[in-house]
Amino acid sequence: MLVSQIDIREFRGIRRCEKPLEFTRFTVLVGKNNAGKSAVLEAIYLLLASHEYVSRAYGIPTLKILQELHGGASSLVYGYSGIAGVEYTIDGSKIGVETDGGKTRLVRDGKEVSTEWFASTLNINLSGGNADTAFFMVPSDTAFLKKLADNLMLEKNWNPVVKSGAHVRIAKLVSRCVDDSYTEALISPNELRLRKELPDGNFFYVKISDLGSGLKRAVPVMLWLEAFQPGVVLWDDLEISAHPSLVKQLLTWLSEKDMQVVISTHSIDVLSQLLEVKPKEAQVIMLKKTAEDILCHNTLSIDDLETVMDFAQHDPRLIAGALEGTR
Repeated sequence: MLVSQIDIREFRGIRRCEKPLEFTRFTVLVGKNNAGKSAVLEAIYLLLASHEYVSRAYGIPTLKILQELHGGASSLVYGYSGIAGVEYTIDGSKIGVETDGGKTRLVRDGKEVSTEWFASTLNINLSGGNADTAFFMVPSDTAFLKKLADNLMLEKNWNPVVKSGAHVRIAKLVSRCVDDSYTEALISPNELRLRKELPDGNFFYVKISDLGSGLKRAVPVMLWLEAFQPGVVLWDDLEISAHPSLVKQLLTWLSEKDMQVVISTHSIDVLSQLLEVKPKEAQVIMLKKTAEDILCHNTLSIDDLETVMDFAQHDPRLIAGALEGTR
């Protein structure tokens, strides 16, 4: 599944798009605060909010996730009233979502379509109401990240993690970011820990919370993604509290997955590490809103980004301006 294009109107702080946004397999959104990065990620996720699909990771319907992130249903609509709409192109098929923030409907050519048509035509697996196998959103919100970590430790969710071997693979990935050697993740007791191997052959279990805020945020997300393998990953502010070595490992790991990845960042470190990793089909979209709340954007290839970064290397503050000036 590939979300290749979206067009937004009257959603969150975006009145409309100057032109539709186009996505590849690996897209990084950059821009100043309030430029629309989170809104674009949530506009993609809104496709699942068109029906009461329950997120396994957060334990609530997908529409409720968006509502709770922004203080209620009206906050999802520009100006707090009216109808918001997003049109998607997915695997060559066009479909839209319209919402007043509280109710949503799927539309195609101006007519409402059924959930069954939506799932079958776009080949999205929503069996058992599990939305997370289609789209997985990681908001930049402490309360939601805690929900994600807490729900991971429920038996119904942890068993698939262990069965898939994700608890071993992610522990080994963490070892690449630090000086210690970890061999598995486990719950002991009612708390996520990593098994640390010692040089003398002994071991003990380290609390995730003691490994630093970056790993505390990232490890539960990685375990979810590794175990459940969603089609589309939407990760807001990837770099928060993360050391550059962790950022590089995250980008490398994500680039190796059979997933479409759309992430947002404020960090020059993420852009620098992106040039090191060079994911296939990667691009950077620079977002900017006008005074009329029209969303504008420029798209850069990895080669374009490298040119801009070389130009601005002696003064990182120049990067935003250079990106805005690149066509």
